[in-house]
Amino acid sequence: MATKLEQIMEANSGETVDVSAERSATDANEDSPRVEFGPEFLSRVCIEATHAPGIEPPKISSSGSTTEDTHTDTSSDQDDSSLVDAAEISHEDDDDCSVQSNASSKSVDSTRMLLRQAHARMHRQSIYEEVQHLRTLVSGHETHSKLLEKQNAHLVTKYDELEFAYISALEQIHQYKMKEQRIKEEQAGRELEYMNQMNEVCRTYDAREQDYMGQLIQKDAIIVDLQNKLNEIEFGTRRKQLQKEGKEVCDAVSELETAIRMAEMNDSEDESDASVEYI
Repeated sequence: MATKLEQIMEANSGETVDVSAERSATDANEDSPRVEFGPEFLSRVCIEATHAPGIEPPKISSSGSTTEDTHTDTSSDQDDSSLVDAAEISHEDDDDCSVQSNASSKSVDSTRMLLRQAHARMHRQSIYEEVQHLRTLVSGHETHSKLLEKQNAHLVTKYDELEFAYISALEQIHQYKMKEQRIKEEQAGRELEYMNQMNEVCRTYDAREQDYMGQLIQKDAIIVDLQNKLNEIEFGTRRKQLQKEGKEVCDAVSELETAIRMAEMNDSEDESDASVEYI
């Protein structure tokens, strides 16, 4: 942006109106037919040049004289005086052809000077407007760049905060992983110790169970022996009792048989006595 502005200012500073060159070209072309301009035409050209679009109208000072920029005051005064002189000469020497020709050439030069000044003013005005536009653009870009710098600073701060939070989260995750690993190792150690204790208890229980089973087998054998002895004792006692009861039964049976035989014998004797009596 600054390079473009410098190029415009250099072009403006390098642009000069070469009046002497144009005058020499005009003098060289004196053989060509000249066009004479009267005072009315000159005044109209001056009015159109001063009121052309894009040209600021001259300002009137307190003394009544026109004021331009500081770098064009002297040239504008000289041009106005030359224009007035040319107008007076043209009015006084209308009958004299040579004087009229000189006045016409001067009026043409003055008109050309006014046109050059008008062109220069238009050029300066366009440059001024472009400079103002460029300044507006530069200020807008500066404001936008400041806004972008603020946004960038905010984003950098936010990025730093997020990075710090991310690093903190990673550290916490690492701590949690280390804690979890330590807990797993402790749990694995406790499980291993518990399994060793369980194996020892199982081995002790198996040994005790085998001992108890041996003791139970011995007790069962003793119980069987005692039961056998008890059965033998009970069987002997029962047999003796049965033998005693059988002897008593045999005695009762023999007595009953004896009584039956005696009764039969008595019955037979009675029958024999009855038969004898009947006979």
